[in-house]
Amino acid sequence: MATSHHKFLKILALSSALLLITLAQAAPEISLRDSDVRIDAASSTIDSRNNMMSFNDIVIAQGKIRVSARKAKATNLDFEKATWIFTGNVTINIESGNFQAEEASIDFLKNKIISAKITGEPAKFAQIINKILIDNNKKFVGSAKIISYWVENNSIMLTKEAWLSDGKNEIYSEQLSYDLLKQRIESVQNRDGSERVKIIMRPSSKTTLQ
Repeated sequence: MATSHHKFLKILALSSALLLITLAQAAPEISLRDSDVRIDAASSTIDSRNNMMSFNDIVIAQGKIRVSARKAKATNLDFEKATWIFTGNVTINIESGNFQAEEASIDFLKNKIISAKITGEPAKFAQIINKILIDNNKKFVGSAKIISYWVENNSIMLTKEAWLSDGKNEIYSEQLSYDLLKQRIESVQNRDGSERVKIIMRPSSKTTLQ
């Protein structure tokens, strides 16, 4: 009797395993849309009372925007209107470049990422053209204590000790605006006119003076 019961349990366990394998094989692949927000984290804590969540070792992405950091805090998982705060080795990849900093806040509105505020000592920016980071003597890079990025018009504002370079020429100011599509730089002067723009132009090495 005991032997028959033991055999029954083995058959039941085997049948359950085969059923799980069959269900796993039959499960459809996840289909993602550009509007979907994907979150991948090592761990998370949800505080329902205070409507707060925290994450460790997180990657969050929507469309062609991808944010990774050691930690993140969020007001809620309703992306109708929310702000996420990322800290520690923050990297933001966008279609036309990337940012690196120690802290960044990402704003969602109507289920879309609309803007980012990146801060550091300094925060850094590098532009990517045709999805390939061009070589060191031509790439467009910049830094500032605060870099603001707006998704809709694909532009950034560098504030406080702002610096931009195409790998040869450099521009310094307290505040610089940069259009990523048109690759156009504008300096924003302080109201009192105290901060002036400084530009370093480096002639081509092939140029000779007569």
